[in-house]
Amino acid sequence: MKYLLVFICLICSFETSFASADTNHGDLTIAQPKYPLGSEQNPIKVGLMVVEPFIAKHDGVYHGLLIDYWKQISKDKNWHYTFIETTPNYTNALKDAAKGKYDLVLGNFSTTAERIAYINYSRPFMLNEISILTTNNGLTVFTIAVNLFYAIIEILLTVFLLVSFVALVLRIFKSNEDNTTLVEFFIISAESLIGYVTVNRFTKAIFLMLLLFSLFVKAIFIGTVTSTLLNLSLSSKEPFSDAKDISGKLFVVVKGSSFVDKMRALNARVYEFDGGDEEAAEYYAKNAIKYDGYVADYALTYRYANQFKSVEPNLIVSNYNVRNDILAFAYNEDFPFQKIIDTNILELQDSNLAYSICSVYVGDEAKNCVM
Repeated sequence: MKYLLVFICLICSFETSFASADTNHGDLTIAQPKYPLGSEQNPIKVGLMVVEPFIAKHDGVYHGLLIDYWKQISKDKNWHYTFIETTPNYTNALKDAAKGKYDLVLGNFSTTAERIAYINYSRPFMLNEISILTTNNGLTVFTIAVNLFYAIIEILLTVFLLVSFVALVLRIFKSNEDNTTLVEFFIISAESLIGYVTVNRFTKAIFLMLLLFSLFVKAIFIGTVTSTLLNLSLSSKEPFSDAKDISGKLFVVVKGSSFVDKMRALNARVYEFDGGDEEAAEYYAKNAIKYDGYVADYALTYRYANQFKSVEPNLIVSNYNVRNDILAFAYNEDFPFQKIIDTNILELQDSNLAYSICSVYVGDEAKNCVM
C-alpha cells in the first residue's frame, strides 16, 4: 500500500510538471538562431580612430582615407555595419576591440609584437615613417640682417674706440707749432684706417702702426661676418641626423601610441600627452620651447607643420626617419571576415584604386599605399 501511494505521487508530479511546461511554453528560454554577422539585425561593429587624414568627422559625417577604403571593401558584400568612435588612446582602442566592443577597428595602427598577443592585424594598407615635428629658427633674410647688424655694430664700436685712442695719442704728443685739433686728428686717423694718409713726418710712424691696426680690424670684420653666416647656416640645418641626436631629448608623444616605447628605446625622454594627435601637435606648437619635438606618423607631422604654422612659425618636419613602420586595421580575434578583407586590401593595392584613394588624402605619400 505504501509503494502504491509513492507511485501515485510520482505520476502526479510528472503530469503537473508537464502541464506547467506546456502552459508556460512562452516563458521557456529557447535558443534562437543567431543572426549572421553583417546582417541588418547583427551589423558589424566598426571602430573608428578619428585622426585626419585617415578618418575625419565633419558635420556628423565620417570621411577620409580609411572610410573610402572601407566603402570599397564592403560595397559588394551587402554587409550592414555601424561606426563607433574609439578612444584617442591607441592601446586602449585595441584592447576594447579585443574585448568585443568592436569587430574591427580602422585607424593608423602600427603593428607591434606586444599588441599581436591580443589582437589580429590586417594586411598593411600603408608603409609609414615615424617622423618628428620640430622647430628651427631658419636662415631667413631677416635673421641674417639682424645678426649682421649686431656684428657690424660691434666692429664699428671697436674701430671708433681704436681711432679715438690714436687721435688722443697724437693730440697729446703734437708739437707746439701744430694747431691740429682733436677732431682733426680723429679724421686723419680714420682716413689712415682705410689707407689714405696725408701726414707730416712727426706722425708718420704712428700712422704706419695704425695701418697695421686697420689690417687687423679688416681681418676681424671679414672673420666676424663669415662666422655669423656660418653659424646661421649651421643652425638652420636638420636638427636630427641620427639616433645620437635623439638621445636625452624630450619629445611629445600621444599616450598609448607604440611610439612611446620606440622613442624610449632610443634613450629619448617622452612626455605622454593624454589626448588625440591633433591636440598633441597643437600642444607642442604652443610649448615648443619646452620640448625637442612631437613624434607621429609622417602623414600627420607633415599635416600639422602647415596647420599650426600660425601658432609656431618655425615648425618643420625633420628629415630624419626614426624608423620604418606599417599601418593596418585591427581585428577582434573572432572576427570571421578577416581573410575576405585582407584579400580586398590586396586587390585594391594591385589595382590603381589604392593609389588613387591615398593620393586624395596624402598626396605624394600615396606611393606608400601600394606594396
